[in-house]
Amino acid sequence: MTVELATRELRPGGILAGTVTANPTVEGVTRGLRVQLVSERHEQDGIVERGVEAVVTLTGEADLRPGVSISSPFQIAGPADPAPCWDAEYNSQHWYLEVVADLPFMRDEVTRIELLVTQGRKVQDVGQPTYYFLSLLHALLLLVGAARRLP
Repeated sequence: MTVELATRELRPGGILAGTVTANPTVEGVTRGLRVQLVSERHEQDGIVERGVEAVVTLTGEADLRPGVSISSPFQIAGPADPAPCWDAEYNSQHWYLEVVADLPFMRDEVTRIELLVTQGRKVQDVGQPTYYFLSLLHALLLLVGAARRLP
């Protein structure tokens, strides 16, 4: 499945919009396609707290045929006050947009896209330059954290 998003940044109370396209490679049936907004917090002792914050159903039951794409636009609303993304030495908090194809008698097909969530006021409250600087700084910190996890 492919996902096209207008932005990968989820602002407090914001809406993510995009299009999901499923390109089946085998014949079958799906109970439906859905988009969900997921928060994951990883703790030092290996505990993972996972919360599905919002769900939008895109399709109901459908026949899957190779060469026949299923495409659907979507909008999903984020929480009013989401926890920001962060990485520390032993803990982390991340947000994902997941597209799920619910397949009967099989493991669901899931496509995950990591989102950037920054805490704080909306753009008009802090001014464009400050907001973009903080967003870039946060993205840089995420990249540094990801680079440290590489072997």
